[in-house]
Amino acid sequence: MTTKRKEVKKTQEKENYSQDQCPVLNTLAQQRMKCQDPDTKKSPQEVLEEEQEKYEDQVQGFMGDQSGLFSSVGRSLIFGIIGTIWVITYVDGKLNIPNKWLLYSLIISLFYLLADVCHYFSDTISYQKESKKILTYNTIPELKIKLREGLTKVNRRSVTFVIIKFVILFVTAIVFGVGLFFKIKLNH
Repeated sequence: MTTKRKEVKKTQEKENYSQDQCPVLNTLAQQRMKCQDPDTKKSPQEVLEEEQEKYEDQVQGFMGDQSGLFSSVGRSLIFGIIGTIWVITYVDGKLNIPNKWLLYSLIISLFYLLADVCHYFSDTISYQKESKKILTYNTIPELKIKLREGLTKVNRRSVTFVIIKFVILFVTAIVFGVGLFFKIKLNH
């Protein structure tokens, strides 16, 4: 066989491998038994672990993106509430909050901003600590295990902050709505 034919045959074998031998399987056990890359001679367990790491990285990246988007939208809503309270209560150079509901929503809004700052501060410090720990690991398996454990802790805390911020935002919106209702009712 010529070199060109060998390359074509090898390319076809790879395509057949990717399309026929490793389809999306229903169970991890089936995947472990059937998926073995013929070129790299990796064990089914190694192939599975590589895929898991790849998808875990994608999920963590997606979670980070969504957390950032949520915080950005939440912050905008909170600033909108604070701005609206300012506009409707600042009269003749004086701040005159007409009812306790608007005051409470203003205070809760400040708690949201505090939670937001604490969230990003704790994430920043935690990621910094994890990046410094990378240099202390002696083996690749230790690196993978310890780094995964550390990032999992950071992600759990981050999700907790997102939930807390959502609850604060939800409560703020309700209290603000009640305050606006009473403000409108008092003016009529």
